[in-house]
Amino acid sequence: MSDDTGILSLDQAADALAPADDEPERDAQAEGSDDDPEIDREAPDSADSDPTNADADDTPAKPLGAKQDSVEPPTGWTAEDQAWFKTLPPDRQDIIVRRERDLRANESRRHNEHVAARQAVEAEAAAARTERQMLSHALKTYANPLLAEFERDFADLIQNQTDPRRIQEADPTRFQKLQAYEMEFNKLAAADQAIRAREAVESDALWQRYRSEENARLTAIVPELKDGHALRTFDREVTSYLREAGIPDNLIRNASATQLQIVRKAMLYDKAMAAKPAARPLPKVQRPGTAAGRGERVEEGRIAALRKLERSGSIDDAIGLLRA
Repeated sequence: MSDDTGILSLDQAADALAPADDEPERDAQAEGSDDDPEIDREAPDSADSDPTNADADDTPAKPLGAKQDSVEPPTGWTAEDQAWFKTLPPDRQDIIVRRERDLRANESRRHNEHVAARQAVEAEAAAARTERQMLSHALKTYANPLLAEFERDFADLIQNQTDPRRIQEADPTRFQKLQAYEMEFNKLAAADQAIRAREAVESDALWQRYRSEENARLTAIVPELKDGHALRTFDREVTSYLREAGIPDNLIRNASATQLQIVRKAMLYDKAMAAKPAARPLPKVQRPGTAAGRGERVEEGRIAALRKLERSGSIDDAIGLLRA
């Protein structure tokens, strides 16, 4: 009940507000009733909304008979090989490209491993060489003052004015000093010999490793030499062939796989020419002038190539001598 002022009482205000509070509650109950279908309130996955992360099942399949994307041939192929590649079905092209990529990756890996191994060997050799140089320097640092002192104390012995026997008879104390010098010199000589022997062993080990690597490269270039007996036979034949051509043994010993491949071709060519029946000589025609004959020109070329080899000592110049 209200008075004449128009102001509602507390009970009247509560009754007036009650219907407005009940309507949202009824609406919420109506929306969540069992009669409505289930509502999925889970937030959508960001990966599902990203087209780049769509699953293979979500990707629409190409209709049958649709033309597939062309596959580019591997790089480095000749134009003829690329034309043949384009005639293949796409699935075959994919296989070839994948195999080519794997082969190049394996080749690159082997190359990197080879480079790393060679760098490790070179670093080890450099460290050993530095150590030997330090030891040799230490020996000289110790030996030089000792030698100067000996030359001062025994100048008469060095100038053959006396000998150890006379020194022993005339001055036993001085003779003992001479023996002490001799012992020190023997120690220095033994230390120097040990350094040289160690250097020879390390140098031989490095050469054996180098020769093994080059032989492996050679057998990869020339598969006919993969058999051990064939490789040993080739080694004997090519050594004899190069020696007959005047190539020094140190160049033969350190020849690379590429150089040996070239020498092998030259040796096989010479063998084939030697087995070829000799052609009937043509009648000689005297030409005017005094030009040198072909034999003289060939001999002059060989002499020039030999002189060049003697100056450089290069295996490439040795191969040039073979071709002269």
